[in-house]
Amino acid sequence: MLLVVAIIAPLVAGCNEMFSGPRYQIARIDDSTVVRLDTRTGEMKRFVVVIGGDVASPSKISIVHDAQAVADCVHLGHTSREVSREFAAVKGGDTVFFGKSKGGTDEAWAYRCSK
Repeated sequence: MLLVVAIIAPLVAGCNEMFSGPRYQIARIDDSTVVRLDTRTGEMKRFVVVIGGDVASPSKISIVHDAQAVADCVHLGHTSREVSREFAAVKGGDTVFFGKSKGGTDEAWAYRCSK
């Protein structure tokens, strides 16, 4: 019985280990983006640096496919789908509408829908 306790005790103690050091670290800085690493989960999130010192998260920008969802929103501009979230974050938006242009191509438009 004592042998079992001696083997299990370090395993249980290791599971309750407190994390030391900073939770987040900057992993990369580009021209206008910052990548933050969560040292506890390994998750990496990309943020866009906005003129004036604010930071916006493209991952918090919602994507909609229905034009009615942005009917009462402020239009911030037209962009490609590839950079639509970053574009909306930099402009202070919170929503991107994915739709077809008049020419039939897939396009994206940035909006600010929060009041």
